[in-house]
Amino acid sequence: KKLALDCAGKTPLIYTSHLFSPLAYKWKTSFNENAKNIIWCNEFPEFNHNEFIGWTSHPIDKPFCVINLRSNLDNPRINQRLDLTDRLLSGFRPQAHNLVLVGQSYIEQVINGAILGDMASIYLAFLNGVDPTPVALVEKFKQELVK
Repeated sequence: KKLALDCAGKTPLIYTSHLFSPLAYKWKTSFNENAKNIIWCNEFPEFNHNEFIGWTSHPIDKPFCVINLRSNLDNPRINQRLDLTDRLLSGFRPQAHNLVLVGQSYIEQVINGAILGDMASIYLAFLNGVDPTPVALVEKFKQELVK
């Protein structure tokens, strides 16, 4: 609920390791479809090669909600990169929400993370004043394709 409240009226940006990039993509599709909200995701270390620089030329007051999906299963260098990135981009972007994935195994962390993303996206849908279930534009697109 808190995450959805913090993301209301903003564009969420999900960052994580390569290991959890499928989960970040799941969050992206859930926020797109349920909350009718645009969202981007990227993975570390790729982020530090290009997107990292993009933050330095934009004012901090841009409407973004930065979310780092973190795990004890990640390589320690990834967590070092996340920490260093947060420190170096302080003042250039909103402070990141560091969400530590819960679970003893990779599959537990992915399932728990997927549920959290779904719940946040559904709550954000209500905050956005939209029904999370219909995907009218997708249905219209499919109908147009068959013509």
